[in-house]
Amino acid sequence: MYVTVAPHSFAIVRIYVPSDKEVLEDLIDTANSITTDESAKFTDLRNRLSQAERTEANEFARQALVDEKVDQLEYALRQLLDPALLDTAIAKAEALDLSHFALETEKILNEALALARQVRTSALRQAEIDEAARMLNTTLLELRLMPDPALLSQLSES
Repeated sequence: MYVTVAPHSFAIVRIYVPSDKEVLEDLIDTANSITTDESAKFTDLRNRLSQAERTEANEFARQALVDEKVDQLEYALRQLLDPALLDTAIAKAEALDLSHFALETEKILNEALALARQVRTSALRQAEIDEAARMLNTTLLELRLMPDPALLSQLSES
């Protein structure tokens, strides 16, 4: 683009840099897929969704505004989640005394626990939380104790 300016005059030129709205668009799709009722949490979600959709439609929206709407919509989506099952599974896994379990079992449990914690802080869908709880509970059920020599000797004496 070329701008011709007469001598001893000036021009103000604004350069438009398009914002990256991909994350905002994905969140809008997620929010639109949720069935809502008239509770305060859903009202908040609908209000934030409406604001996000206006920002997404504004071709001149600054990146800072887009990022702000992403944060607000993520917050509203997280308010709808029920992490109780995942919290219970995490607490149970953290309370285990791993000294009684095989070393490879400990590694597997620690990996599953780290993943569950990560999902707990970043999930935006209930299905993600439910799946993380199911996986951690499955891992807990598959734990195997190390053989106790004292108990084994009692069994052989019987």
